[in-house]
Amino acid sequence: MKTLKLTAVMSATMLMGTLAPAQVFAQETQGTIGMLQSNGSGPVRFSLSSGAALCGVVGAGTPAHGEITVGQSGVTAEGAKTMLALLVGAKLAGKAVKVYANNGNGSVWGCSIFAVEIP
Repeated sequence: MKTLKLTAVMSATMLMGTLAPAQVFAQETQGTIGMLQSNGSGPVRFSLSSGAALCGVVGAGTPAHGEITVGQSGVTAEGAKTMLALLVGAKLAGKAVKVYANNGNGSVWGCSIFAVEIP
């Protein structure tokens, strides 16, 4: 029962807090979370366990990685926290996630992720 409630609350929060209407939708990819990384400057980087590309090639970057960064692709601090919570929860539960990427923004680490969904 607790898992169901948590999933419903997290999904509702994601839908209300992270989808920005002005996003340049570039790619949608689904899979389970592989690597999950963060550092002191704040961005969260991750990949899917299948190695599926989360975005097209961005500069010299690794296209299999996505990056959640406050200020990129309309991501707010609250939205980044919500997406991180969804990624961690999905990783721990072994659930698949659907990731929405914006190829127009990003870094050498990958493209900018603006929404995460647990289907």
